[in-house]
Amino acid sequence: MDDRSRESFSLLRVRPPAQMFRHWFPTDAVAVDLFSAVESSSVAGIESALRKAVAEGRTRAETVNVRTPNNLTALIYAASKRQPAAVLKKLIDEGAEVNAYGGSLIEVTALHYTTGAGDIGGTHVLLEAGADPALPFTGPDGCTIECYEMAKNSTKPPKDPDGHAEVCRLLLEVHS
Repeated sequence: MDDRSRESFSLLRVRPPAQMFRHWFPTDAVAVDLFSAVESSSVAGIESALRKAVAEGRTRAETVNVRTPNNLTALIYAASKRQPAAVLKKLIDEGAEVNAYGGSLIEVTALHYTTGAGDIGGTHVLLEAGADPALPFTGPDGCTIECYEMAKNSTKPPKDPDGHAEVCRLLLEVHS
């Protein structure tokens, strides 16, 4: 892990999100607003940040795909924080890349987070948008695993009741 990633991980533990986002994006108020809106599950806040971006001459898609120092997009960040499906859908509707990989220690997509979390709504939104469940998660040891195996073998408490079983069913439907 490089020094900037190590510092960002330590910030997650000690600083409130708004301070962390200002540290990540010291010269980009729009990115701070976007990630703050994602953190607080605010679809209206996401829209507001995107209107500011357009006023500054940026595209909405460019803005939702900005990356943190840990290499996370807003969509991957939202999925990692178990945000509501409406937040994920808003980011996708605005041009978020559904199959983008991110992370500094691991290579992961938003779908890896939702399947591993047993998040039925998030998984459904991502699959409808074309997320590829066959893309492998790559751990720090180089080991890879697909979304179905993540959902089937997850030891995390699911976001939704019976979430892991339902996510497995959704993933099997995609493969049939």
